[in-house]
Amino acid sequence: MVERSNYKRKKIRVLFVANKNKLKPIGGPVGYLYHLWHGLGALNNNLFEFTIDNPMERAILDKNNLTNHNSRINSMLKGVIKKILPKGLLRIFYYYVIAFKLFLKSLKTKNIVNNFDIIHFHSSHDLFLYKKQINKNSTLILLTTHSPKPPHLEIIDNYIIDYLSETERKIYYPLIVLLRRIYEKIDEIAFNLADYVIFPSRESEEAYMKLWNTYQNLNIKKKYIPTGVRKVVPKYSRSYIRKFYGIPSTAFVVSYTGRHNTVKGYDLLKKIGEHILSSKSNVYFLITGKEEPLGGLEHSRWLELGWVDDPHSIVYASDLFVLPNRETYFDLSLLQALSLGQILLVSNRGGNKFFKFLENKGIFYFNDINEAIALIEYLIEISPKQKRKFNFILLKTYNKHFTEIHFAKRYLDMLMEISIGTMRENQT
Repeated sequence: MVERSNYKRKKIRVLFVANKNKLKPIGGPVGYLYHLWHGLGALNNNLFEFTIDNPMERAILDKNNLTNHNSRINSMLKGVIKKILPKGLLRIFYYYVIAFKLFLKSLKTKNIVNNFDIIHFHSSHDLFLYKKQINKNSTLILLTTHSPKPPHLEIIDNYIIDYLSETERKIYYPLIVLLRRIYEKIDEIAFNLADYVIFPSRESEEAYMKLWNTYQNLNIKKKYIPTGVRKVVPKYSRSYIRKFYGIPSTAFVVSYTGRHNTVKGYDLLKKIGEHILSSKSNVYFLITGKEEPLGGLEHSRWLELGWVDDPHSIVYASDLFVLPNRETYFDLSLLQALSLGQILLVSNRGGNKFFKFLENKGIFYFNDINEAIALIEYLIEISPKQKRKFNFILLKTYNKHFTEIHFAKRYLDMLMEISIGTMRENQT
């Protein structure tokens, strides 16, 4: 192992803690690393050597599978327990089991990541898991959480509370409060272990500052590296998608992709949709993503498509892509829509604010439901020429700033900066 004070080596070895086989162009860590990995591969880099691996078995499930946990519960709990516990309590108990496994596995001290100079973790739980295996004297630790809010709050609010009835929330309140404290402690330890916490932008940090009382007291250094993505190539044409779903070619189509929960603002989208569908006869909503915990609208022009293998074709076939998030990090779906030159309507929250330089130039911001409705009504009426102008501005902005190549260059610059900074610190 090369000490921090000695960076005179041919290449600095960097580990991304993740499963390389799971990388794909979706949201979250696997999407982030998918785009970064392709960007790095396209550059001529002679200083850093990158590896993607997660040597220790993950202690928690991938977020994309958190709602489909029954099959995994079967392996952890005896069938009789599953039958006895009410569904809501079973969900809470499941996350207690996961926390217990995290603490248990984190006690292992055998060092299996000692061949790297920089380790970039992509969840606070993974960093907590490796806490006894990293040598802070010889390895720089980076952390990116990819969560729109502090990870412990996302688990409690969006993977537990969102699935409980009002009665269940009251009955299980003490258990939920204790579970929140447990996961918050995991986050605190992980954030304090990191030499740098990497955010895509200062705006992405908004929910952490606002919702996590302890956050500003944590002893952490931060870097801000805007993400980029590979250009999206839809499989199907605009006309094909519209014909397939029975949508007139002259209709105004609003699209949404993602989870149907409160943090994503899906409940807000439904309220917006109710008004627009009742007042406009030639507007359709195309919605992708699993219809839970919140269900869609019962309306002939509100089309729930479920999970689709090519959501980009749906976005491409629409006139407007909506991101109504209550809290947001730096949504990759926004960047992917940008690569299509698609007009966007976004909430004035978190990472969305980073793109304010495009406000009213193809990206439109709303603070409440009434503003969103007014903007949709405005966009329905604009001329085809104005739409093409917005499309051109957005696509030009993507090509100039937000490709995977731009992303990788920014990432390499950040690694160089922190490596030189660490070397200087050790020389003083």
